[in-house]
Amino acid sequence: MNKEKELKELARREQRIQREFEREQARCLPPPAPSVTRAARRLNDHHLRTCAGFYASNSAAGSGRYFGARVHAGKLEITPDFGETWEIVEDLAGAAFHDHNGRRIHL
Repeated sequence: MNKEKELKELARREQRIQREFEREQARCLPPPAPSVTRAARRLNDHHLRTCAGFYASNSAAGSGRYFGARVHAGKLEITPDFGETWEIVEDLAGAAFHDHNGRRIHL
């Protein structure tokens, strides 16, 4: 009888440890990449709210000041000149944008 209780207790402990391990693994995963539609909407909303545009701050998005974003053929495009030309952001997960004060724009 004692042996059965010990086995049940060991099985419960093993399950608990496995659940904790899975939770820890889930916490360590990188966040999913934002959708291109959401990213365009957030960038445009920021520009409309501040009237100051937004800045790309790494090689994934280029560098410089931009004033609009759109989704074209499933890719995010940003414009540095109010819609005359558009630049494609290839790696949305690696792209970073910030405002004129240096605060990050979370996509």
